[in-house]
Amino acid sequence: RISGSSLGRFSGKTVSAFWQAPDGAIWVGAWDCGTAVIPSSGVDNAASGGAFRMMPLNALPQTASVYKIAADSFGRVWIATGDGLYRSSGGALTAPSSASWTCLRRDTSNPASLSDDCITNILVEERDVWVGSRSGLNRITLGDDGEIEDIVRLSIRPDAASGEFISFIHRSADGSLWVSALGLGLCRMEADGSFRIFNRTVCPEFPNNEFESVLEDRQGNLWLGGFGLVRFSPGTGSIACWSRRDGLQSNAFKMYDAVSFGDGRMAF
Repeated sequence: RISGSSLGRFSGKTVSAFWQAPDGAIWVGAWDCGTAVIPSSGVDNAASGGAFRMMPLNALPQTASVYKIAADSFGRVWIATGDGLYRSSGGALTAPSSASWTCLRRDTSNPASLSDDCITNILVEERDVWVGSRSGLNRITLGDDGEIEDIVRLSIRPDAASGEFISFIHRSADGSLWVSALGLGLCRMEADGSFRIFNRTVCPEFPNNEFESVLEDRQGNLWLGGFGLVRFSPGTGSIACWSRRDGLQSNAFKMYDAVSFGDGRMAF
């Protein structure tokens, strides 16, 4: 258990995001508390319950609710919050406290902006940053210098009256891009940019159409957390479901609460 004195303003808060930087530092995000960094020199002390120092990110709002932290290949850090997507200047990985930040939000007068201010998830790839929000999926394209070239709002259902709440974004080992839109189901992007939707209409074995987390096992199966756990095999279409009746401690598996271990084990 980590001592409250080391946690500072994070003491008693709901910690909602962890990310380990290449140098071993731990970036921590919390609801209504922003982000701070445990330097690599303090990680061992933190893990053993000893005293450590948390480095504040003074240029970021200290009241932001943080949902996801990631970095691109240009050394910029991206932080998904309930009030916009924050993107750091270069050098944030080596000097987090002195980094400057830009916030991307929805601009009602500019269609080349994010679909919503509430950013629910991000997937950072070589030249693309996939951004999930409570009003749809977005694709940010980066140039050769790492600067933003374009922002495109993507529609899973082109005929939908409003955007979908995106709970996760996942690139599977076979190269497929998967997203979950709550109430709509599991969605795979096809080669033409459209989405194939897997839900109870086409997969009646699913418990419902709300999947909040995903992990992929070594066989390429997708393990979906939501109402209980679901194992979905994209190659064969086979589905297996588990709930409290099968020994799970709960039927509620929420967003951001899933992790894979190097030995093949998974935790939800």
